[in-house]
Amino acid sequence: MAASTLAVAGCGGDAAADEGGWLRHEDPDQGLAVLYPEDWNRSTTTLTPNLTEPRELLSLGTHGLRPGSEQCAQMAGNALDDMTELDAFISVQERELPSDAPPGAEIFPRRPDDFELEARDADVGAACSENGGIQSWWTPFRDEGRSFYLQVAIGKSASEDTRRQVTGILESLRFTPIAARAVPSAKSRQLRDGRRTRRIPSTSQ
Repeated sequence: MAASTLAVAGCGGDAAADEGGWLRHEDPDQGLAVLYPEDWNRSTTTLTPNLTEPRELLSLGTHGLRPGSEQCAQMAGNALDDMTELDAFISVQERELPSDAPPGAEIFPRRPDDFELEARDADVGAACSENGGIQSWWTPFRDEGRSFYLQVAIGKSASEDTRRQVTGILESLRFTPIAARAVPSAKSRQLRDGRRTRRIPSTSQ
């Protein structure tokens, strides 16, 4: 399939794209932009309300996104528990390391060219979820001088289309360097979506 190029304005990179009905979400305060399918849900509130560090930046899913967790603060346990074997879920958190942190205090590898979600590397969120119908990956990485945790969960019977959508969302993620990020304000926390047809990341081989 032929692919063209999408320039994500102000996000520090391009993504290969096909035509499709995806939504573009940008949050200058968080220094983040992403594309996602219009039939996915984006949480407009944190799913980890008892977590202060790291800080949740984005959560998307094919199902209803229920905040909180019955077992831990660091993951969206309720959202994971509510998944069926057909669903998918993505969440991004940012770790802000202090300037005086000793070398090796946290290890965040460079963002990979592709987030490879191999079944052999999956778990189910350890103690945070007991949903045996999903596979879950927890990936630390750094990008644009910032440190992140990425969680991806996919139902064991999810369609190939859903899996391709997950790959497309991950490819589209763009982050702004800290120095260029807007200063957050109490009145500007709402995330913005463009609700019209967008070019989407290619997931074809």
